[in-house]
Amino acid sequence: MNVAIVFGLSLFTFVYTAGLKSIKTKFSRLIEILGFVIVSSECFIIWTLSTQLFIRHNFLVEEMSPLLAVAFSYAASLVYHFVKERNQRFLIRGLFSRYVSPAVVDEIVNNPEKLHLGGERKELTVFFSDIESFTRISEKLEPEILVAILNEYMSMMTELIFENQGTLNKYEGDAIVAFWGAPIPQLDHALRACRTAVAMQEKLAEVRPRWEAEGKPSLKVRIGISTGEMIVGNMGGVGHYDYTVIGDSVNIGARLEGANKQYRSKIIISDTSYAQVAGHVIARELDVLIVAGRTEPIRVYELIGMANGAVATDHLDLVECFTKGLALYRKRQWLPAIEEFERTLRYFPHDYPSELYIERSKLYLDSPPPDDWDGAFALRTK
Repeated sequence: MNVAIVFGLSLFTFVYTAGLKSIKTKFSRLIEILGFVIVSSECFIIWTLSTQLFIRHNFLVEEMSPLLAVAFSYAASLVYHFVKERNQRFLIRGLFSRYVSPAVVDEIVNNPEKLHLGGERKELTVFFSDIESFTRISEKLEPEILVAILNEYMSMMTELIFENQGTLNKYEGDAIVAFWGAPIPQLDHALRACRTAVAMQEKLAEVRPRWEAEGKPSLKVRIGISTGEMIVGNMGGVGHYDYTVIGDSVNIGARLEGANKQYRSKIIISDTSYAQVAGHVIARELDVLIVAGRTEPIRVYELIGMANGAVATDHLDLVECFTKGLALYRKRQWLPAIEEFERTLRYFPHDYPSELYIERSKLYLDSPPPDDWDGAFALRTK
């Protein structure tokens, strides 16, 4: 009977206390207190029953074995939980240390219930960047020099992504893919992506003089940002997988990065991204695009800077002048639109989008678009 009691108490104490500790809640301290109270109650009940049995019925029950069984089982559950949690922390750190900043890793470790690795549909913001004319640059450099420059560039850009709590998806040659909003939820994921893009352009402007003095190429970067629903999670084969995103919104981000070539711009963001950051950024509507692989047009914006950043007054004037010309263009008022874009060029001679719309307006002046024209421009290249 004594063996049965010891075995039963050991099993109950270990399973119950270990199960309590596995409950994920913000009241973890109460769970620990509850486990200690249960173990203390078991010990009190064992002592009370054995005492009363001896006093009332002259029946001698061994106290020490059950008490030790409860104590050792409770200690074993603590050790088990500690080892399990420690292994989980190592797993999370090993999995995410190359994707996110140490601060985000710590948050995931401390709140593992926020982590979903199996794949889920979420609204996120994806970011694509690419070095302009990188193929031409790479043909002129020795491989060792090229790798050194690329590593320096990647390190600076990745640091800025991590500073804004972004998740580094992957490097594709000279391209960087990142996203915001997972694995840790972020309500301002679009704003963080835009802030990172602006910071990258400012950082490159800062280091270009040094690169030129060292005889290195002056790198220019194109960036595309898109916000929308996408699938995020661990994807790949057995033993080889990446924490990544897929979906239509991801493809749009990649196309917008390439669309910078058409407008000679630096950063283009989608209308869904702009809707979440309007008021926090300086941006101008650039066009209505039908990107490659899609039939529905999307409105796109050129991100110029942050509203609370060091954006010169002339950038605000540029946005105002260009927006007036674009409104006339959309109303099919070709001559007034040309005049407005030409006025924009008088103040901002190097504004290529204004030149582009003057060219389009002149073409439509000679050959008007059909009645169902919606102002959309089909971007056939990727």
